[in-house]
Amino acid sequence: MPTLTELNFYPVKSCAGIALREATVTAAGLASESVRDREWMVVDGDGHFLTQRQHPRMASIAPHIETDALVLRTPNMPPLTIPLAHSDNETSGRPVTIWDDALSAQDCGDLAANWFSSALG
Repeated sequence: MPTLTELNFYPVKSCAGIALREATVTAAGLASESVRDREWMVVDGDGHFLTQRQHPRMASIAPHIETDALVLRTPNMPPLTIPLAHSDNETSGRPVTIWDDALSAQDCGDLAANWFSSALG
C-alpha cells in the first residue's frame, strides 16, 4: 500500500513550495485555503512564463498564504503582498504562454512586476 510521506504545494509556479499537513484535491489539482497549486506564475514582458531553469533565484522566493493575501519573501528584500481577491476593475485578460498553451491571465500590477524584476536580477 502506498504511503504519503510529504505534501508540498506551490502557489507560484517555479517558486519555493509550502509544506502542508492537509490539502483539498480538486479537478484542477491541490488547493489549500482557497488557493490552488500553481495558481500564479511569473511571466516576462512578452507573456512567456519563467522557470527556475532560466532563473534559479526563483527557488529562494518563499510564498506564505495569509487570510486574504499571498505574501512572498526572498532574502534582502521587503515582502510582496498580493491580495487573494482581485476586483473586476483591475487589468485582466493579459495573454500569457505556458509551454504550448496560450491563456488569458490577470496581471498583478506594476508593484509585483517590479518586485520580481528586482528579486530575479
